[in-house]
Amino acid sequence: VGIDRAQVHDITSFSVVIPDEDGGATVFWVNLLPQKTVENAGDYLKSVYHKASESGDLRLVMTPTVRDEDIKRVIDELDSMFDVEQFCYDPWHFREIAEELEGLGYPMLSVSQGTGNMSEPAKKLEGLIKEEMLRYDSDLFVFACSCALVTMTRQNNLQVFRDNPKTEKIDPLIALVIALSGATLGKVERNIY
Repeated sequence: VGIDRAQVHDITSFSVVIPDEDGGATVFWVNLLPQKTVENAGDYLKSVYHKASESGDLRLVMTPTVRDEDIKRVIDELDSMFDVEQFCYDPWHFREIAEELEGLGYPMLSVSQGTGNMSEPAKKLEGLIKEEMLRYDSDLFVFACSCALVTMTRQNNLQVFRDNPKTEKIDPLIALVIALSGATLGKVERNIY
């Protein structure tokens, strides 16, 4: 499970990646957003949020921000539904809650969003999409992909970013890349060498 924690007005996304026998993956998301953020959004973004909420792709919270309790609730829910190998998170704005969750026995893995950790899984994701081996049913993910910009660095690394954080929401995409990065890091950590 990859987690992209919202700063204040962004979506907090949990990307659940289930490997398929053919080498592909089935993915679904739990996305949280404050109702107040929807109310204050521009017309186009508001329509995206309403459609996502109506389809069950977005859960609205009634607090001004997505709180730690909301995150803990989703992690507990996902852990009870699946045999979760690890909850992968970016340590920026998440270290304290991650330490608490780890103390409660949840398998937590820190994955910074640096280019070194994100390039290989972004390339893997691109391949899964091109090969039609990524299975999902999420208009919010499609919206996130349409908002994302991708560039190649001088070191031949892919970098995923957005120009305008107020209107371009890429959180479900980033959560998926974090999950794929965690899967790669998890394999390295289990390697006996």
